[in-house]
Amino acid sequence: MTSQNVKRLIGLVMGVLALWSLYGAQAAKKTYEIQPHIPESVFKSDSDKALEAYQRLVDHTLDFNGRKLDTMDVNIRVLSQQLNRVEAKLDLLLNRGLVIEEKPDNSDSGAKESLEKNHEDPNTSDTERS
Repeated sequence: MTSQNVKRLIGLVMGVLALWSLYGAQAAKKTYEIQPHIPESVFKSDSDKALEAYQRLVDHTLDFNGRKLDTMDVNIRVLSQQLNRVEAKLDLLLNRGLVIEEKPDNSDSGAKESLEKNHEDPNTSDTERS
């Protein structure tokens, strides 16, 4: 080895040592913070867990009841519409019956009067009949 190569080798080693001392000192000053992610359920007591389970049960029950009430509301609306149609048909039949009763029919008038005399209202009491 020549003296010039030795000088180059020593310069290279010195440069590496200088860079290592600069960056190594900075790396030694760095600190790392570790934040573990531990679930909260580890720290909860049994009563807290039971309370949360009860709360979920109540929420599910309220949701279920709400859906059932909505279904009942729809069913009641449908029934109401059907009852209104039935009422309209009954009114129509009543009106037709009244029109038929109002027509003078001489042939059946005697029979009708005898039926009315024999027919007693079951809702009236004995005192009202006399």
